[in-house]
Amino acid sequence: KVMSRLHSDRESKHYTVFPLCVREYQEDLQETVLLFPNLSLYSYQIGLPKIRAQRESFLHHCKLATASFHRVGVVHLDLYLSNIMWREVSEVEVQLKFIDWDAAQLIYKRMSHPGECSVETRRPTHECPRQEPYDGLQERFISQ
Repeated sequence: KVMSRLHSDRESKHYTVFPLCVREYQEDLQETVLLFPNLSLYSYQIGLPKIRAQRESFLHHCKLATASFHRVGVVHLDLYLSNIMWREVSEVEVQLKFIDWDAAQLIYKRMSHPGECSVETRRPTHECPRQEPYDGLQERFISQ
């Protein structure tokens, strides 16, 4: 639900990256695997930019991104610097991708108290036990 909610909004989709969940079938065995795009192949990195103008761009895009996530009813719940990847677009501009969405939840407004919201506490019903980096599908995950 979180991924479909985020991908229903153009701005939210621009800032998000999700792993691809693939099921493999071999004779009587079924295995589910999470394939993570290797964003470092596209010059994405973790940490704050060293150039002041890029840091300002980073913070500006963090604000825009989180506002877009909340607008579509999603809260990340595990947001810290190592879950935000960035790459240089110019000397003054960076592009961000938010990763690690496994703790994310849907939020709902309460009708009786405008302005308050609650977080859905249901966990996903499916599990992907084996996780591996995968370098073959990056273009599918990185939109310009």
